[in-house]
Amino acid sequence: MTLIIPTISHYSELLSWIASADQLTNWAGPNIAYPSKVELLINDLQAKGWSSFSLISKKHQLLAFGQYYRRQGCCHLCRLIVSPKHRGKGLVETLIEGISLEGYRELGVNACSLFVYSDNSSAIKAYQKIGFAVAQYPADDAMDNCLYMIKG
Repeated sequence: MTLIIPTISHYSELLSWIASADQLTNWAGPNIAYPSKVELLINDLQAKGWSSFSLISKKHQLLAFGQYYRRQGCCHLCRLIVSPKHRGKGLVETLIEGISLEGYRELGVNACSLFVYSDNSSAIKAYQKIGFAVAQYPADDAMDNCLYMIKG
C-alpha cells in the first residue's frame, strides 16, 4: 500500500462511498453540501490548503483517504475514510500512520490529534487501538458532539 496525492478519479470514487447527507457530515463535517459533484468536492477539500492523501493498493485501487493540518501544535488528522469494501481490516491504522509521518515531517511536530463524533463507536475503538486517547480540547472552539483525541 502507498500514500499518494489524490487524483480526480479518487475523489469521484470517494463520493460513491457516501450515500447520504448524514454520512457526508459524519465524514467531512458540516460545511460540505450534499449531494456534491467531484469538482465541488475537490474545491471544498482543498479550500483551506490542508494536505490530502489517498491510500492505494498495489493495483492502484483506492482504499482510504485522509487529510492533515496544524492545529493546537499537533498534526491534526481529518476527513479520514476507508472504502466500505475494506473496513474492519486495519487500514485506518495504515492510513493514519502514513499521514502522521508526513505531517510530523512537514509540520515539525510530534503529536497527532483528531475529532471524532461521540456516537461513532467503531472509529473511537479503532483510534484507541492505535494509541489515541480522549483528551480535553485545549481551546474554546471544540466541536459539538465530538471527542478530541490525541496521540503522541
